[in-house]
Amino acid sequence: QTITMSWEWLEDLDLNQTIPTYFDWIGIYSPPTSSHDEYLDKFDTDGLIQGSYQSVISNMRDDYQLRYFSDNYGIDYQLQGISNIAKVIPHQPLQGHISLTKNSP
Repeated sequence: QTITMSWEWLEDLDLNQTIPTYFDWIGIYSPPTSSHDEYLDKFDTDGLIQGSYQSVISNMRDDYQLRYFSDNYGIDYQLQGISNIAKVIPHQPLQGHISLTKNSP
């Protein structure tokens, strides 16, 4: 399944920095209770104040969440935003099965 993530930097927020940096990034977390260093995938925002990114996620068996981190002058990363929790439809097939029968080519 392909998901599209979009972000927009809101200048009127009271954040420690006033502009996004080239090293800011967004991570995909599943389950949503995962610690900040347990992301499934991440991508850099390249300092853009808004944008979108597509990622392919496979075998999602639990809900997931996106988190935006900003670079703190190379010291560490600070959490700046958290998405709503995206719900996964339960009981969906997660893999295909192939059977050989007398009708197989």
